[in-house]
Amino acid sequence: MRRLTYLSLRCVVEFLDPAKRIYIISRCPHLKRMEKIVPLHVKCLKMDDDFLSLDAFSISCSIAYEHEVKFEMVQNTKKEIGRPFPMHLSPFETGDVLLEYYLGGRTMIYVDLIQCENSIAHITFPENLMFKVNKLDSGSHYFGDFFPVISVHSFPLKTLRTGIEGNSFHTNTIARSAKELIVVVDKHGVSKEMQNIHELPNKKVLFEDNYGSSLFVMRIIVDWFRNSTENERRFSFTSINDNFIEDILKQLDESFHRFRDDLEGVNERFMPDKPRFLLPTLEDKSRVQVYVIQTGSDESPKPQLVVNNVSKL
Repeated sequence: MRRLTYLSLRCVVEFLDPAKRIYIISRCPHLKRMEKIVPLHVKCLKMDDDFLSLDAFSISCSIAYEHEVKFEMVQNTKKEIGRPFPMHLSPFETGDVLLEYYLGGRTMIYVDLIQCENSIAHITFPENLMFKVNKLDSGSHYFGDFFPVISVHSFPLKTLRTGIEGNSFHTNTIARSAKELIVVVDKHGVSKEMQNIHELPNKKVLFEDNYGSSLFVMRIIVDWFRNSTENERRFSFTSINDNFIEDILKQLDESFHRFRDDLEGVNERFMPDKPRFLLPTLEDKSRVQVYVIQTGSDESPKPQLVVNNVSKL
């Protein structure tokens, strides 16, 4: 049997899923010497101060685990292994050491989705770490902490989910270029940050978890009504406040009652008890559709307000 050439072996290692790659490399000293220079491909990378997950492989280190580093691998079956971490290190410091071991010293890590629900401001990334990523999800936190470790070749992002910070968010080139932008508005006191949000040029934007003022939504609708464009755009809004969408519909009905419309021909899962609107724009270049659709399951339906700018037929 012929031996694999270096290039063949490198190709095999590069496209192994992370869990299998880590398992094999840890048991083969010869492969360990060259493994760091071979790009790593990950479908979903999740991280926190004391947690790292590479697809089916995850590492957790916390006092909650009785000063253990917990390794978990889920393939056909779930395997868990606990190892004590050095007592002179805190869980966060141990997390930094593990990040360096698994991610440090690499030329490039290719990731489809990076996901982080908590702030990563306290994470110490390995030197020269660089991700080429398609989708970035920083939860309700602003994604700026990822700037140093995201390759410029990642942009425009396919999907960006982020919190909002400062009143110049609408001018951020990374946010403006994302093909799908999801803005998490889950805290009070963001009215200033949302003042110019209607200036975002993205074709598809979802505002999640709104429970503050609905003024910015009305500002978007009025801006599209006054400043028509032929570019089709879709802004959607969900809320954890039951009155958020109802308040917007009430304001719309007071201002644009004569523009109520059944929106026949629009293929959506309308909530039948909610009004729908078709607003002509002042320059008559397009139309603005406003309606509520049902998301989630039939047992637990969730309303989503949709504002569409569509070209005039």
